[in-house]
Amino acid sequence: MLGLTLVVTIGKYLLLAGLYAFVFVVFRGMMGQIAAESARATEGGRRGRRREVASRRAIMPQVTTRPARPPRAASPPAPEPALERAPQAAQQAPPAREASAPEAAPEPVAPAETPPAAPPAPAAPHLRVLESDDERLSAGDTLPLSAAVTIGRSDENSVRLSDRFVSSRHALICLRDGRRLLVDRGSTNGTFLNGERVEEEVELHDGDRIAMGNTVFEYHVG
Repeated sequence: MLGLTLVVTIGKYLLLAGLYAFVFVVFRGMMGQIAAESARATEGGRRGRRREVASRRAIMPQVTTRPARPPRAASPPAPEPALERAPQAAQQAPPAREASAPEAAPEPVAPAETPPAAPPAPAAPHLRVLESDDERLSAGDTLPLSAAVTIGRSDENSVRLSDRFVSSRHALICLRDGRRLLVDRGSTNGTFLNGERVEEEVELHDGDRIAMGNTVFEYHVG
């Protein structure tokens, strides 16, 4: 049994050795064939180059260069007659400048006259505050007057006064036939013109003083 195992093992090694030898021989043959083909290709390339060089050398002697012809000298232009040149010279000569007359000195410009200032527009009729318990009014304030101005404590009035002694609908100042009139509208504490109570409509003049409650106005025409 031991002898059979030994024989099998030796056979395996021999088989492997033979296989390696076969592969080596095949590889060596392939390498030799590749080297031979490479040498053939190199030799063919060299021969092709030699043929190309030889063909160029054979063609070069046949090519002959012809000398370039010298350019022909241009013939000089024929001289023009002296009689024809004279008119051209006369035409080309710039015309003589005429003596310019001296420019006249510019006349002095008179300064523009400034237009007279427009007269100031006349001031509109107004009431000037002299005294008042209303915090919104101060002494010296002016209230412009239109055709009809109502005075009182209510918001519906043209001039509203926060004065407890002034009625809701206290007085009226209106323009009628060019006259400025003062009318009491049935107030409780009354309307006074220059210290006198107004019972019916009265005409206002410049500087008149109108009192109602704790408020005093001064009327001005303009």
